[in-house]
Amino acid sequence: MSTNLGIGGISTRKQPQFRGFPGLRADLTGVADGGPDPLPAPLGGPADESDPGDAGESEILSIVAENLGREPDRIMGTLRGRHHGRRPRRITVSKYLIEASYTADGVKGVLKEGGSARRAAVEQLIKAAGGTLESYYFVFGEDDVIAVVDLPDNATMAAVSLAITAAGGATTAVRVLLAPEEVDTAVNKTVEYRAPGR
Repeated sequence: MSTNLGIGGISTRKQPQFRGFPGLRADLTGVADGGPDPLPAPLGGPADESDPGDAGESEILSIVAENLGREPDRIMGTLRGRHHGRRPRRITVSKYLIEASYTADGVKGVLKEGGSARRAAVEQLIKAAGGTLESYYFVFGEDDVIAVVDLPDNATMAAVSLAITAAGGATTAVRVLLAPEEVDTAVNKTVEYRAPGR
């Protein structure tokens, strides 16, 4: 049964009890007279399995959406603990290999401080840039240090590299690292290219 109250076009029906949703106990009658929003978020608590309620989930969502002027999907998002249907933002990072070579002054600094101090300094730099230091090694050969880091993007990596170079004591080269799965994606992409003279 439904009754038209003539209040802002809002109609009310026989209100079901919200026993089917975990932790939700709301009275929709307060909505018609300007009462508080009956859907606090996030919601929690064990579900009452002994009584499924007087109406199904879809009917409850329809009544709530009609009275509150919200989309049913947004209502369900609130019931699941999401804020007004917002989806959690996906955070992505890129992996880089930093190859560093010390200058004469840089070698003197390592002799004075030791290797662990240099690793701590690099780790602090990467963390301040919003990334993480995965590994840090001293190596034989043309380079003195290699480090694998995770950073948000290429611009951040460039800023880190510039900071190291500007400080003096070392020069760096950076390589972007690709996971095998990324190469799988690359080989499945088709691109057109014309070689010189053809």
